[in-house]
Formats: sequence, structure tokens, C-alpha cells
Amino acid sequence: MATPVEIMMNGVDWEEVSDMTPGFHDGLPYVTHQGVLQIGDFSLRCYQLDDGRRIFAAEDIEQLFGVVPNVKLTGSR
Repeated sequence: MATPVEIMMNGVDWEEVSDMTPGFHDGLPYVTHQGVLQIGDFSLRCYQLDDGRRIFAAEDIEQLFGVVPNVKLTGSR
């Protein structure tokens, strides 16, 4: 059974990324498609990797949840 996120991402209008050269990535996953998931007034950039996984742009997730980027947490060790 698909998760809610998978169902939403199935509705994304995926655009093929044409500037990726297979074999260039030394076996690491690489982006084959990109799109935008619209959630209300918020846009999340998303990407599909060559192995089928789909991911979101970290910066968009940070903004969605109100995370302040580049903040270092300090604590006792």
C-alpha cells in the first residue's frame, strides 16, 4: 500500500533531466527527473533518482517546517 507522500508524489508532473551522463557518478544514485509538489501555497522541489527513489530538496523541507538553516547546535559532550 502506498504512503500518503508516495501518492502525492505520483501526481507530480515529472520532467526528465537531460544533462546527466550515465557512468559519471561512480555508482552513486543520480537525478533523472525533477518536479514540484504543490502543498497549498508551498512548493517543494522534488527529484527522482536513477534507482526510483524520490526525494525533496532539503532547503524546501527546512522552510516548510521552519528550520533555520546553518545553525550549529552546541551541547555538552
